[in-house]
Amino acid sequence: MRYALALIALVQAGLGFGALFMPADGHADMVAMPGMTYPVQPGFAGVSWNLALGAGLLCVALYPRLAAVWLPFYCGLTIVLGVASVSDLFRGLSVTGRISTHALSVTGLVLLLVVYRRGAGTRHRLRVGDNLS
Repeated sequence: MRYALALIALVQAGLGFGALFMPADGHADMVAMPGMTYPVQPGFAGVSWNLALGAGLLCVALYPRLAAVWLPFYCGLTIVLGVASVSDLFRGLSVTGRISTHALSVTGLVLLLVVYRRGAGTRHRLRVGDNLS
């Protein structure tokens, strides 16, 4: 399961890196704040989230004891993404690409839960100063 989690982490981070190098769309001339264009700002927020999620999942794949720490954050974000996806579907918006990336987050959450549950009986609580290796 840790290998599958690492794969999901790399795909999630790959989405972030891929979006980082995509060209801006035709509305890049709409200025929302000094030095930043409106369409690009939400794009960089998505890049940041995808890179952070990928990094977090990769850390858990390498150090499974971190699953207890990462799980609440990842679960909360996945719930928010799920609510947003359902809302978009009910409004009839065409969001196939976005929902597919949200499905990737759900897959990551399931794998994170499996890694957490597998280690629940064999690990002690994570404390400050613990050696993670």
